[in-house]
Amino acid sequence: MQHDYFAPDRELVLALADVTRMAQVEAEIREYVTDHRNANWLRGRAKLRISTRRVRSLVRSYLSADEQRQKGRV
Repeated sequence: MQHDYFAPDRELVLALADVTRMAQVEAEIREYVTDHRNANWLRGRAKLRISTRRVRSLVRSYLSADEQRQKGRV
């Protein structure tokens, strides 16, 4: 396995650290899934990568909780 095999995954996580809207999340995920480094058997068939479905779910719950906190401050 390459020493930088998980580089696309780390890059996605870092890019998602500052998102505030789902549109930003979707843009980052589109970039992730079209990254040429993801075009191999381990990532495609064995699914040894980040689950974008789980990322979406996690970010939705985080953004929703943050929105609720913001409403509570107003």
